[in-house]
Amino acid sequence: MRIISVITLLMSVLFSQNKDVTKLSATKGLSLMFGINQSFYDNDWNDLMKDFNQNGDLKKEVSPSLNFGIIKELPQGEILGLKYITNGFNIENSYQDTIYQDTTISEIDTSIISNTINYKNNSNLKLRNLKFFLISPTPIIKNLYFGFESGLFLNANRKNTISFEDTLLAISFEDTLLTTLEKDYNRNEWQDDGFISWEIGMIFQYYYNINKNIALLLEGYYGLTDYSEKGEKPKETGIPNSMHYINFGVNYRFGS
Repeated sequence: MRIISVITLLMSVLFSQNKDVTKLSATKGLSLMFGINQSFYDNDWNDLMKDFNQNGDLKKEVSPSLNFGIIKELPQGEILGLKYITNGFNIENSYQDTIYQDTTISEIDTSIISNTINYKNNSNLKLRNLKFFLISPTPIIKNLYFGFESGLFLNANRKNTISFEDTLLAISFEDTLLTTLEKDYNRNEWQDDGFISWEIGMIFQYYYNINKNIALLLEGYYGLTDYSEKGEKPKETGIPNSMHYINFGVNYRFGS
């Protein structure tokens, strides 16, 4: 209910008009935005990934996500916005383990064989937030804006899959019933696991106008909030302390 109240308040601001300032339609200064964002992470998480890479072959998959939102240009030039966005990661770690087996039958017939097992671990997280931002134009570069963005946690999904291949017996095992750990979080469950349900950070947006209605958008966000309430490191929580992102999008203006 608290999230709905915040959305209702913001939407009332987005669509409201000050009749003393302008008598243009309610869609004047209103825009829709659609984008593709890629997440980046804090130093503690990057250091953890380096440790994993020393013990095997680590692949950080590019995992872009779609986002969309609605923004309103205010009379003084500021921009107020509401955005739905997904952040997260998708990593794959491969490593080998060699097992030596003594197949000795007698003192005369002795032998030791080695068996190499290839392990693969795939881990991903999808973290969905409802974001609110307020940005102001810069006096130096036209169409460049800076400001702050705050997010409310909506839900998340964590999934970890482990598989292995026995090179000696030529057996490949990947039974999702046994090797996949998956959990969906709502807001209360996320908080119960020791993570905060809100975040704040700095944001910039740059618009390149194609015409009076359409503009290309370059957006960057740097998170300032740690997800763990207890200050735990990624090694304990399994997720980055904070997330940042770069977003490439298209902005469509109404009433231009």
